[in-house]
This record gives sequence, structure tokens and C-alpha cells, in this order.
Amino acid sequence: MELSLDDIAELTWLWHDAEVSKIELAYDAKNGASVVVFSEINYEEDISVLKRWGISGRLVRVDYLHLFEVHINGFFSNSRLPTISYWNVQKSGIYGIKSKIQCTNGENIQVTSRSVFLSQW
Repeated sequence: MELSLDDIAELTWLWHDAEVSKIELAYDAKNGASVVVFSEINYEEDISVLKRWGISGRLVRVDYLHLFEVHINGFFSNSRLPTISYWNVQKSGIYGIKSKIQCTNGENIQVTSRSVFLSQW
């Protein structure tokens, strides 16, 4: 389900201490360039708020469609999964929504896109 900026801002706290399992970059004719972040929400978080979007589990997929800009910085190691320390969102002029995901060991994922979708993975 597509999320508004207000929806995302209401949900970002759930991703504190979530593990990033996978990041996919893709392109297709319908959505253009996209980034998908797969994560597992920490078991200490109350995920009942996600039921509004049809999600009942902790494995969550965040799709950023119609990309304007993507930056992925840091050393993503195979020996451990990055853990999210915070996820910040803001309006980005005519380009849509700007998301910044900061991980505990300094990894950063910054995405500016027109659309953000949330689904169970």
C-alpha cells in the first residue's frame, strides 16, 4: 500500500534496531528506477500499527518507486546485518519524499522518490 509522508513519519520509530536483510536496486518500464529495502523489525517493538497496511509480521518490505536520487554509503559486511538506528523522512520539493536511514555502524541509505510502498515480505 502506498504511504503518504505523514504515514511514514508515524511509522519510522518501528525501525529502531531493525535489521536490514537486503537492498535491491532495479529498473522497469512501469516504475522506472526503484530501491527496495527488506528489513526485520525488532521483537521489542509493538507492530500492531502495521495492521492498518495489511502487515501482520516483522518482515517488512519498503519500496521506493520513481527515484530521483539514491546514495548508499558505508561498509556493508557479509558477516553481520546492518541495524537501523533511525529513519528520517521529509518532503523534498517537487521530487516527493526524501528518506534517510542511518545504521549503527555508520552505513547510510538515502533515497528521494515520488512513491513509497510498504508490504509484508
